[in-house]
Amino acid sequence: MGGFGGALKNISIGIASSAGKAWIHTAGKTKTDLWNNLPEQDQFLESMAEGAKAVTTHCGENILYISVMNRLSVDCDCDSNPEEPKMADIGMLASLDPVALDKACVDLVYASPDPGRVHLIERMESRHGIHIVEHAEALGMGNQRYEDTYTVTAIKETLERSNLGNLKVGDKVNLERSMLMNGRLDGHIVQGHVDQTAVCAEVKEADGSWYYTFEYAFDKEMARQGYMTVEKGSVCVNGVSLTVCNSQQNSFQVAIIPYPHDNTNFCQIEKGTVVNLEFDIVGKYISKMMQFK
Repeated sequence: MGGFGGALKNISIGIASSAGKAWIHTAGKTKTDLWNNLPEQDQFLESMAEGAKAVTTHCGENILYISVMNRLSVDCDCDSNPEEPKMADIGMLASLDPVALDKACVDLVYASPDPGRVHLIERMESRHGIHIVEHAEALGMGNQRYEDTYTVTAIKETLERSNLGNLKVGDKVNLERSMLMNGRLDGHIVQGHVDQTAVCAEVKEADGSWYYTFEYAFDKEMARQGYMTVEKGSVCVNGVSLTVCNSQQNSFQVAIIPYPHDNTNFCQIEKGTVVNLEFDIVGKYISKMMQFK
């Protein structure tokens, strides 16, 4: 009936009581007379997603979902006389995200070279089966973009020192893979630790490049420990390694050429934007060592 039976369907209807199954099938109309109270298809699919949401809310987030894609049939396992399998085995998938897991299963059916996939695709599309995944994502159960997402945990220290708490859905962030320390090092070492935030005070265009001025809260004691900038030294702004110019006690400038401007979120920084700062780790070590002279 649902067009697609994955993790979301099985944790809602699959573990529901008889009354619960009727309640989900009828989108909350009745717990007894199922077949005379069937709702619109999308309402049924949304009811299944909401049933799954209720289960995860009750059980908590530490649930591992495993889907076994073998001998795939167009009919539900509750059918006493199901059609023979239409597709051969694809494999086993597992995830902590049921939305991502179900979307991956659907994508594998579409991508399969097995000619039997046309039967499953027809069943999913005719029943609008993907809608359970869409509604579960809208309920906050997970993310369909399983191939291009990355989840992090922000601790109190991170939220206090960085601009992470200011981010909104749709904001751009900068990503860079860690380098291997087995080759020639160019530039300066960026650890990815945020020391504090700064505010953009000015953006000035200069013949195809841009000068950004940033102001930050200056603390004399922290400066003694290397939390400062020096002329032609290095600083990291929003994860971008840059050379300092016009270094002042509580401000500095950086010159941005077109490539980093267009390929990082510098293109969105304007006067008043809060950015993350990481001061040079070498400078911090030298400052610390100087205290033991």
